[in-house]
Amino acid sequence: MKAEIISVGTELLLGQIVNTNAAFLGQRLAALGVDVYFTTTVGDNFDRIVDAVRQAAGRADIIVTSGGLGPTTDDLTKEAVCAAFNIPIVNDERVREKLNDYLGRRGFGNPEAVEGNAKQALVPKGSIVLENPCGTAPGLIIEMKTTGGPLVVMLPGPPRELEPLWYGGAEPYISGFLKSRHQEGAIYSRVLRAAGIGEPALEKRIEDLVKSSNPTVAPCAKGGEIHLRITAKAKSHEQALEMVQNMDDAVSSRLGQFIFGRDQETLEGVLGRVLEENGLCLAAAESCTAGMFCARIVNVPGSSKYFAGGVVSYSDDSKRDILGVPEPILREHGAVSAECAVAMAHGACERFKADIGVSITGIAGPDGGTPEKPVGTVFIGIFEKRGNSRSAAYRRWLPGSRSDIRERAAEEALILLRRWLLER
Repeated sequence: MKAEIISVGTELLLGQIVNTNAAFLGQRLAALGVDVYFTTTVGDNFDRIVDAVRQAAGRADIIVTSGGLGPTTDDLTKEAVCAAFNIPIVNDERVREKLNDYLGRRGFGNPEAVEGNAKQALVPKGSIVLENPCGTAPGLIIEMKTTGGPLVVMLPGPPRELEPLWYGGAEPYISGFLKSRHQEGAIYSRVLRAAGIGEPALEKRIEDLVKSSNPTVAPCAKGGEIHLRITAKAKSHEQALEMVQNMDDAVSSRLGQFIFGRDQETLEGVLGRVLEENGLCLAAAESCTAGMFCARIVNVPGSSKYFAGGVVSYSDDSKRDILGVPEPILREHGAVSAECAVAMAHGACERFKADIGVSITGIAGPDGGTPEKPVGTVFIGIFEKRGNSRSAAYRRWLPGSRSDIRERAAEEALILLRRWLLER
């Protein structure tokens, strides 16, 4: 079964409201085993809504609309759907009574309010009405059994109304609709998160797996990470889960330690777990990122178990006076150098009595670059003093705006620290 989601509202096209309904409906339809191939956003225009509905009817078995069911003149979804399928609109006295009762209980039972909301008692002839416990606009279901048209589900736009109506009426109805046609099933997705490898190199390792049709494997670059969405469709959730797990195992065997987490796991969360499991204490010294690395670390609840603290040493004086970076390093190599990065990491270790220090120093721009060290040049230092002390500095060139460079530098430091810990 294929479904199409139609989101109605000019405010969506103008970017004034984020369309969270489409994401919610896509997830819930997938859980029922329904493929969503298209989502359409259309403004509050009668003709364009009619066109969108007719186009969806030509390629989908189920149409789910959100928005445009309110009492005002620009709420046109119901009328447009009826026009698209030549269905008359009739007054439903039961809906009208419940609407008036709702308005009365809310203190809006005056004649003006009642008349202003009367439009919401008009419903497509033969439709199933879903009572709205959180508002005045009912949900509507049209099943065109005689014409062979699509199942149409209309829901109000506000998420606080749409979601209860979905769970309380729309989803159970669609589930029954699928079972009656022996189309029930499940779609399950999992996201593998990778870091420390470029997208072309990653895809080359799993080139044959990306060509799989069920389950599918879809890579997507997300900042310094690459997310691999594995999606399987099967008769049951258990079967889909097993298919995804088998593909997860195949991908993981090819990518190894480049895979750091799944679904909602974050790089800083995984890193924190490794630090805690190994009884290690971390400290940081930041220059161009000015605390962004530390902020990522403390995003994780309980990070005080393994994170001692950090220093923002922006000026050369603070690098020398707070972290103990030797003056000859600053004079001969500069603040943006491998030597300075290692000295900063060492200084962070000493300042906080930590086991591992991480430092970031670079040129975020837009000024300050040179031919030898252009804007975007970043050095990340790591110093570990437990056992036989060891250290390293990594030079990176990170393109983008000032904020891009700073965000990427913090991300790169997390990636390098994870690799360092895995290679201990």
